[in-house]
This record gives sequence, C-alpha cells and structure tokens, in this order.
Amino acid sequence: MNKHMFSVMVSMLIVLIFVYAAVSKLIDFDRYQTAMYNQVFPHRITDLLIWLLPASELTFAGLLSFEKTRCWGMIASGILMACFTAYTAAVLLHLFQRVPCTCGGLFSELGWTAHFILNFSCLLLLIMGIGVRCKYSFNKHKKFS
Repeated sequence: MNKHMFSVMVSMLIVLIFVYAAVSKLIDFDRYQTAMYNQVFPHRITDLLIWLLPASELTFAGLLSFEKTRCWGMIASGILMACFTAYTAAVLLHLFQRVPCTCGGLFSELGWTAHFILNFSCLLLLIMGIGVRCKYSFNKHKKFS
C-alpha cells in the first residue's frame, strides 16, 4: 500500500467514526444531552460541548473528505481524538470523583477500557496519517512555490 492510499484509508475510517458518532448524537439528542450532563464537566462547559462535539465531528469529517483539506482535517481530528483519549485515560486512572456513563449509540456498548483502546488506536493512525499526508501536502506545495 502506498503512502497516499494509507492516508486516504485512515481519513475515511475517521470520517465513518465521526459521522456515525455525530449522527447518533443528533438522532437521539435527549439521551446524548443527558449523558453529557452526567459527565464531570461544569454545566457551562457541557452546554457548549453538547453542540460543539457533533459540529466538530461533522466539520472534521468534511475536511477529511477532500484532498485539498485532508491534511488540516487530519490535524484537527488528531487534536479532537487526543482530547477524547486523554479524557478516557483520566476516567481509567480514576482522576474524577465518579465514573461518568459513556456516550450513546454503538459506542455506549463499549466500556471505558475499550473506548480508550479505540481512541488511542485511532489517534496513532491519525498521527501516522498526518506524518504521511501532511509531509506529502507540504512537499507538493513547495514544488509549486
């Protein structure tokens, strides 16, 4: 498999995950909102996150879907996935006074350990994809400068 195809496959995997996650949040919005208010964040932050998370997931999926914006989509998705991974790690390390419930949809069936493994695996793939894709993008633009 060539490097370009690898970055496309990583991008499409993340697109599937983010679109599924965002759509499942929006379809069962009441359940998602309840789950978010059960997290350890102050309600002011939760009020923002309730709308920011699905909007970000859909926006980043859009960026990943196009050749010209894929590098930026991978970087943005990597940052979001790093946040998700850090949050699940904090839950697993018992850094909060209580363990919040997980998200809705298919991912609600996963425990926190499985969430961490999934998030960390996606983060590693994104890091590798960024290394391949963004190096390719920046080198391509240098040639035309």
